[in-house]
Amino acid sequence: MSQSMPLWRRPEPRALVIGILFAGVLSGSYALAAAQSDLLAAIAVVVTSCTVLSACVIVLVRAPADPLASVRPSAFPLLYIFYAFVVPQLYMVATGNGIASIARSTLSPVTVSVMCGFTLSALLGGAFVHAVSRPEALPPSAGALSPESRLTALRQRSVLTVAGRAGLAVALAIRIVQIVTQGTVFDSVYGSNQLDFTAVTSLAVIGDVLIPVSALMVMHANVARGRFPLSRLDGVLLASVLIVSVVFLGSRAEAIPPAIIFVYYFGRSGRRIRWVWLILGAVVVAMAFVAVSQFRSVQTGPGYPIVEELLRQTATPQRLTYNVTTLVPSEHSFFYGSTYLVALEYMLPGPLSRALFGAIPATGTFVYRDLIHFDDPNQGFGFAMPTEAYLNFGLVGTAVVGAAVGALLVMTWRSAHVASPRSTRFAPFVYPLLVSAIPYAMRSDLLAQLKNTVYPLALVFVLLAAAALATRIAIRNHRIRLHPARGGQVRADRNSLRR
Repeated sequence: MSQSMPLWRRPEPRALVIGILFAGVLSGSYALAAAQSDLLAAIAVVVTSCTVLSACVIVLVRAPADPLASVRPSAFPLLYIFYAFVVPQLYMVATGNGIASIARSTLSPVTVSVMCGFTLSALLGGAFVHAVSRPEALPPSAGALSPESRLTALRQRSVLTVAGRAGLAVALAIRIVQIVTQGTVFDSVYGSNQLDFTAVTSLAVIGDVLIPVSALMVMHANVARGRFPLSRLDGVLLASVLIVSVVFLGSRAEAIPPAIIFVYYFGRSGRRIRWVWLILGAVVVAMAFVAVSQFRSVQTGPGYPIVEELLRQTATPQRLTYNVTTLVPSEHSFFYGSTYLVALEYMLPGPLSRALFGAIPATGTFVYRDLIHFDDPNQGFGFAMPTEAYLNFGLVGTAVVGAAVGALLVMTWRSAHVASPRSTRFAPFVYPLLVSAIPYAMRSDLLAQLKNTVYPLALVFVLLAAAALATRIAIRNHRIRLHPARGGQVRADRNSLRR
């Protein structure tokens, strides 16, 4: 029997040279913090932009026939990080103006070091892991499953389909409950009652988690069967949830993860999406988001031009980082990981964690509110991964966390693609969920990041393990009969599998 190829290898000299060059660029950006030069800050933004865009172009050019090229770690995830943290700074450098209510003065050398350093670190971490790992190819035995594994895979697909459809139905019911109890976005100001911890709020959080993981489960099961990622029923359920969330509740975040998961599994099924359609879809989504933002602005304040409206949605970390770097460490010392430890404490479900540890956790978001002495319950702040890293460990923390993100994305990508889509492994589920969570994770603190990834992955893991255990028990108790098939292979009696 052929053996699978080791996943890791010694780095090639060329890879080490590339890593050293990236490290040099990264070190140069951090030197800006001491230089305190606006000119050098502007240069760093331009250099970072050219570096990231060049890396993305190289990856896409080298894999023109890859149906998953658009969701590779060096494509969408890195481009979104670049869009969220560097593009607002690039706009300020190019125009000399701020973005909406975010002043041009927030483009300080330290803020540039944090944002550009994090982005370059993510690129460097992913490039290093890619350099020391084996080529992305399925081992010869990847598609060879034992009879029991084939039965387990069949049961897992059935369980994932049922659970995914049930999750979408429950999420739709939760959204309807929100409308009935709290009204639509047309009846109230979006974003009010930020510190509300009622039962309906807890239900809304459950719905937020259920939508992406349910879409993930049904799409994975459909592709594993060799079908289109969404069946007609799955499409109707998912579209219903998203229409209610976006149109009637004014929330756009729920629409992004399922769209990313769909693009991933569309490519995983062997189909290719033409770039013209990807660009057109991005434009349509952007216009829809601008429309929702303009409606929110009518409720809360003046609207802004389209370009600023698009950038304003992701430029909030720019202002947050500027405020944090102004106050820390000059007026408050670094937190040395305390917000990360609190996030681990509050990983329990919300009502239980609040009962054990208190109503308001000292996570990154709430620490920021305390730093700027902000106590308005009708307005809240997201946070940002590089901002929280700086808050705890300064520029060193920013580099380490950025590199860890890049390395994690590449490792999970490779783990997902050294197994057949029809295998019974858990690894193929991790990367698409992580990628779908990138837009939200980059603009939140660690607690929100963990709950939006660990809980869904834990649910998938439990379902897969339960299906595998049920199959083993059924075989051991002879409720499923294995008998020879043509060609000396072994197959299962599917009628007994359905019992």
